Amino acid sequence: MYDIIIIGAGVTGSSIARELSRYNVNVCVLEKQEDVCEGTSKANSAIVHAGFDAAEGSLMAKMNVRGNELMGQLAEDLEIPFKRNGAMVVCIHKEAIDGLQDLYNRGIANGVKELRILSKEEALKRFANNPDKVELIKDINEDITTFTQGKFTDLCRGPHLLATGQIKHFKLLNLAGAYWRGDSKNKMLVRIYGTSWFTSEDLQKHLTDLEERKKRDHRILGRQLGLFMLSEYGP
Repeated sequence: MYDIIIIGAGVTGSSIARELSRYNVNVCVLEKQEDVCEGTSKANSAIVHAGFDAAEGSLMAKMNVRGNELMGQLAEDLEIPFKRNGAMVVCIHKEAIDGLQDLYNRGIANGVKELRILSKEEALKRFANNPDKVELIKDINEDITTFTQGKFTDLCRGPHLLATGQIKHFKLLNLAGAYWRGDSKNKMLVRIYGTSWFTSEDLQKHLTDLEERKKRDHRILGRQLGLFMLSEYGP
């Protein structure tokens, strides 16, 4: 007979079980996978959300803020490497400035501490060791915002996902060279192509479609059927 049953042994469920272990209660944790943290917790980027993007006054906002406050001590108790390197949201268009201010006001209302809106000068100082980012910032005439995933901070209009753990079914497809800012006079960078789908079945179907398209490539079929030829002496 159990006093409490916890469904799911992800980060949240496991943390609840750990906290309840301090009390004289019988607790059972139910997990459908073979091990703990096999769902969203397994693939997320380990972001500890501040709470500025959660709806004002919502339970998520309260838990974000409180969980953020508790994380330092929890990491110390469990000997988990943990570093507070902040989160930043990028705004590069004038029409988005009101949204940035709304995000700031929401964070203040939710009790998030140390929120700031950076000027261009502050952003230049933040990315002083990255000449490419400095070049981009100098071309922006509005307030600057950035976004952080784990230890990576970049210029960005805002989070496209709350956590990278939501990207469950994906595959990297190809690498290609790309000139910085599309100018052949600039240095060559590496462009990474990938695809992401809601289910593994959708991903596999897409990959199969790509392979079928390759078989029907007119450049390949044209040679095989003798419809045209490519000469090394041609233009």
